[in-house]
Amino acid sequence: MRDVRDLKAIAAGDRPAGELRLGAMPTAITGLLPDILTLMAERYPKIEVHITRDTSAVLYRRVQAEELDAAIIVRPPFPMSKAYGWQELREEPLVVLTPASMRVRDPHLVLARHPYIRLDPKTWAGHLVDCYLRKARIRTQERFELGDLEAIAVMVDRGLGVSLVPDWAPPWPENLSLRKLPVRGRSFSRRIGLAWSRATVRLRLVEAFLEQAKAVAAGERAGRRRPSRPHRAGGRLTEP
Repeated sequence: MRDVRDLKAIAAGDRPAGELRLGAMPTAITGLLPDILTLMAERYPKIEVHITRDTSAVLYRRVQAEELDAAIIVRPPFPMSKAYGWQELREEPLVVLTPASMRVRDPHLVLARHPYIRLDPKTWAGHLVDCYLRKARIRTQERFELGDLEAIAVMVDRGLGVSLVPDWAPPWPENLSLRKLPVRGRSFSRRIGLAWSRATVRLRLVEAFLEQAKAVAAGERAGRRRPSRPHRAGGRLTEP
């Protein structure tokens, strides 16, 4: 009955209306989604967005199972079927996170010489990180393994190790004192985008959401988006 109601709403009038079932990975929920939803509320007030938070792999499977209409995820590390659409929204190069007090500036030396906090390789971002380490022939001294990027940043701030992570969209955890060292090779960037089923009956809703997502992404690339401050007074995030 909900599907029948949604179909009637989608078919009625010129303005899309109804329920959009959207998935989003954790950093997208805080870094991308708020700005997109702000535009959605202004331009398409009759679209109700229901959000599911999970890893990219789980969300992609749920789009395939038609449990979600679309999802903001990391681009899969395998070719996507033509049955699904993809629009890249953000590129996040890999960076080495160190405490701000660390003086070594060579990212490869940092990774090889200091205790390493590993991003869970079962995640698509963690798989990308491991691929970079293998290609660069860097042998790390692994101390911890975590699947949460914000938790990794906090542990680095506490001096428990260094890490190789995507430079995700702010906000970051507050009151941290970190340094970000970029690594070589843009082919090892995490690419965030919207994936959707081309066969969904809510395609008009997906297209309305995609329109706003592309506007936010374009504004960010052009520097028009007001940056969120990753840390309050007392915290530092520095570049070399």
